[in-house]
Amino acid sequence: MEEVRKEEVEGMKIVAVVDDVDFMIGGRNRKEVEEKMRKMEKGLKRGLEKWEVDVQRMKL
Repeated sequence: MEEVRKEEVEGMKIVAVVDDVDFMIGGRNRKEVEEKMRKMEKGLKRGLEKWEVDVQRMKL
């Protein structure tokens, strides 16, 4: 989560409970939301690599 926060995605909210994390993004249109998701993805990839987490990736 700290790596995602480094991307400073405007309007993004993170909710974490035990081992479950949700990211919520708002935007005026689909293009804006997709741009914010790409920024979040960078942070998620860095965090997963940093902590050597092996997970299956889902495409939205």
